[in-house]
Amino acid sequence: MRCINKYVLILGFIVCVAVDLLAQTKNQLSQIEQNFLNPPQSAKPWVFWYWMHAAVSKEGITADLEAMKEVGI
Repeated sequence: MRCINKYVLILGFIVCVAVDLLAQTKNQLSQIEQNFLNPPQSAKPWVFWYWMHAAVSKEGITADLEAMKEVGI
C-alpha cells in the first residue's frame, strides 16, 4: 500500500510538471505570434543602396526612394 502511494505522488508530480510546461509553451507561442504579427524594427526589411560607377541623378535618387517607400522599405 505504501508503494502505491509513492507512485501516486510521483504520477501527480509528473502531471503537474507537464501542465506547467504546456502553459509555458502556450505563453511562448503567443509571444512568437505577436512578434510575427508586429515585427520589431530590427526585423523589418532593409537594403544596401548603391550606384554602379557613380551612375546617379537627382531624378534617379527620387525614383528609387519613392519605390522603396512604396514597398515598405
